[in-house]
Amino acid sequence: MVIAIENHQIAFVPVPKAACTSIKSTLAQMDTSLPGAVRFKVRRDAELVHKYYQTGRFRKKKLQGKDDWYRFAVVRDPVQRLLSVYTDRVMARNEFANSANIRRGRVNLPSDPDPDFFFRHLDHYREHVSVVRHHARDQSFFTGSDISLYDRIYTTSEIGQLAADLSEIIGEEVEISRLNASKGGLTLRDLAPDARDVVKRAAAPDYATFASVLKAA
Repeated sequence: MVIAIENHQIAFVPVPKAACTSIKSTLAQMDTSLPGAVRFKVRRDAELVHKYYQTGRFRKKKLQGKDDWYRFAVVRDPVQRLLSVYTDRVMARNEFANSANIRRGRVNLPSDPDPDFFFRHLDHYREHVSVVRHHARDQSFFTGSDISLYDRIYTTSEIGQLAADLSEIIGEEVEISRLNASKGGLTLRDLAPDARDVVKRAAAPDYATFASVLKAA
């Protein structure tokens, strides 16, 4: 999915759990295609922005005709991103309790797994719980694997630089507030060795795709 801000010729490809709520909310404030009332509501309700700017599988054709636009994406350290799926969606939000498959007993998965159980069974949660399927997919599912399509791919540690670059493009100061920040201090060391190995294997494709981006950050 490409978020196109036509009045500034900016194209953003969002990735779940990589500052996408914060960036979407910022872009909404400069998008003249959105009614003023919507921009005001988005400022007060950050989650609302996802209804107007959706996140989905990368489609290269959505970037066609935008060669002169500023095309960017933001990615996150792959291990930290996967850990944040647990801390945000399980610990902070208890969202698995809303899963129809779990609630109706279609799958034998607890709605409040401990972190080791969750990551040991990550593939099963991805298959049966939509919120995990969306947020724990490889980041390249959303950006595509060809990073040369972008003018720049930032990491979440470079949000300040992104704000500076957007400020230069639109000719006024841009501030990107941190919204929907993951809570909790889960680290890879907190996991049992077998759960840790699952996380590392799951993160490996994104480390390969974005090696140059992550190394430069």
